[in-house]
Amino acid sequence: MGGGTGNDIGTIPTVRTVYTMRHAQNEFGSDDPSLTKRGDWQAVEAARTFLLNIEFDAVCHGIYTRHRETAKIAEKILGLSCKMIEAPLLALTKATNDRAYQCVKMGRNHPEGTSVGFRVDTWFKTDNTLMHYLAQQLQDFFGEIPKTSKNILAVSSSPVLESLVLKRKETQLLGHCGIICYTIKNWGKFTSVINSEVIFEGFFEKPPQKSE
Repeated sequence: MGGGTGNDIGTIPTVRTVYTMRHAQNEFGSDDPSLTKRGDWQAVEAARTFLLNIEFDAVCHGIYTRHRETAKIAEKILGLSCKMIEAPLLALTKATNDRAYQCVKMGRNHPEGTSVGFRVDTWFKTDNTLMHYLAQQLQDFFGEIPKTSKNILAVSSSPVLESLVLKRKETQLLGHCGIICYTIKNWGKFTSVINSEVIFEGFFEKPPQKSE
């Protein structure tokens, strides 16, 4: 997002809360896999444990099946009746996914171990171009949130949802259903992050192969 224009002068800033949630565990072996049974359970548990008492007025999700299924499970558990919005900005493209996979391989082999290899600041050092691109992508999503929405659930992918955290060195990439709460402020067309907090680090479990 760019800076505000002259038309934004005098605009009262709007503060909103966006709970970005990584999708639940999905199967291997296809371009657009569904959730595993374990993934269904993860989505239920994460929503019930960390999101149950929040009054959401919008649910957004990326373009893939794993995003949509995770969002639908959360919507059901939370008893929401708001419209679900598909948001391409919450998803990785094939190109960004391929680059993220290279970061995963380097993170696994980091000389200081995976605790450093999978820190957000390390990923910015590994592929600064990718991470800044994803940060702009998430910023653009924040700018497109309906003006009437105050509390938003957004189901996305890693490392999209970690790309705007304010404390990169203290934040690890999330496991499945991990949740980061962003507080954002809007002035007309300008959006800024004023706080970010990891609510749940997520489930770290290897998904089964399709043949299993």
